[in-house]
Amino acid sequence: MPRNAILSAGRDRPLLFTRNRVLEEAGYSVTSTFTAADTVENFFAGDFDLVILCHSIPLEERERIAQLVRMHSPSTPVVVLADLPTRRFEFGDLTVDSDANSLLQAIPQALQIAADRKPPLPSSLIPPPTRRPRRSA
Repeated sequence: MPRNAILSAGRDRPLLFTRNRVLEEAGYSVTSTFTAADTVENFFAGDFDLVILCHSIPLEERERIAQLVRMHSPSTPVVVLADLPTRRFEFGDLTVDSDANSLLQAIPQALQIAADRKPPLPSSLIPPPTRRPRRSA
């Protein structure tokens, strides 16, 4: 099974390190960024299946990063980590409590959102079915 590439952004380095270690142990390939500029630069330069935005990033920066991700790659899901259990954000695909179990449970759901959002291939790119010659008895 291929490893999904995750871009994980946050300003709290110990928290980010711990979260990324949990993600890597779960089989994900993780790239960490600590500033909004680094996050955007890495996203544009890379090929990520998912973006995680930590609550340690100021709200306005998280919103702007999510907008840029959507503009550049509409099918890439953005998971926003909440600072409070009841807090929800509209700019991400999912808002998740910041504990490791909630995040690990949300990733497959976010990846499914991405799969459902990808447009089907145009019929001109789908190869025609091959016909097998009939065998005579």
